[in-house]
Amino acid sequence: MAAGGFAFQNYNESSSYQRRILLKATDALYDSLNYVKESENGTIVIADYGSSEVYNSMVFLSSILHKFRETSQQPVYVVHNDLPDNNWMKAFRTIVDSNESYRKVPNTFFSAIGLSFYEQILPEETVHVGFSSSAIHWLSEPLSAPDHIIPSASEDSEFLALASEQAHKDLVSILKLRYKELVPSGRLLLQFADRTRESIISNIWQEASENLFSKGIINEEEKRDLTIPMYRRSPEEI
Repeated sequence: MAAGGFAFQNYNESSSYQRRILLKATDALYDSLNYVKESENGTIVIADYGSSEVYNSMVFLSSILHKFRETSQQPVYVVHNDLPDNNWMKAFRTIVDSNESYRKVPNTFFSAIGLSFYEQILPEETVHVGFSSSAIHWLSEPLSAPDHIIPSASEDSEFLALASEQAHKDLVSILKLRYKELVPSGRLLLQFADRTRESIISNIWQEASENLFSKGIINEEEKRDLTIPMYRRSPEEI
């Protein structure tokens, strides 16, 4: 899902690439759980920001929590977060019905909150471990580049400077909100795409928009206004 309101259909079935990326953080999140359990005797709260239909994060958490149960029986409460119009029915059915679900891990509970992650999601100092994967490239507001459907793929230097400024403000906003939600000993893990492979991925979207225009499905004005509100930051911007 996108913070700016852009949505994919059948995300669970179409996001194996994002899942492979997320699974690379398995050790980091497991280490984070072990770190916070030393200062927390009660329930450990895990927040999943930008969960979409939750299959990826469910599989990710399932393996981690099974391993965590070998050394700790502390209750774990997972909170998934995405936009209000996310496919929450599919998300809940995935968690309840899947054989890969973390619900099979004893003393593990879950809920979901339908809000943009550009808002405060949970009360202050309640989250022990937060994570977000392949999500915070979504901008808080759409930007229409004069030459590309993806703002960060624009070659217009003036526009790119404006887009970079908004992306920076958005990232700062996200970090401030998550900081408020974390307990003092909490940890936040963020995975997001940088601009290294921008041309490969973004050109596919651009070719699709050009194809719509050439077939007369959209006109010149609609093509110019068509945008996917994402910004892949450069390593320097991060």
